[in-house]
Amino acid sequence: MGKIIQMNDHEKEQAFKAKKAEMQKKYKANISNFCHYHNVELSVGWDMLFFNARCFTKGAKASVIPGGGVISVPELVKDYNDLMQYQTVYKG
Repeated sequence: MGKIIQMNDHEKEQAFKAKKAEMQKKYKANISNFCHYHNVELSVGWDMLFFNARCFTKGAKASVIPGGGVISVPELVKDYNDLMQYQTVYKG
């Protein structure tokens, strides 16, 4: 966390975009389908990577996504939280 605080706005923006692209590649299965399948709502914006917290309150360790792919829920939550560290300054 300390490393992020020391970044300037441009560095935070670049780090955010890189992390978001990494997540999009890692979770290339359709995450909106995942949320729809579990009857949860998606927050709008940021390329559908920002989920309503209810997505992850089901207690599941992993979920199969319609159309192929498996998401490890704890891993996705960690990646999501890592990405959110940049939100305070850069809201692109």
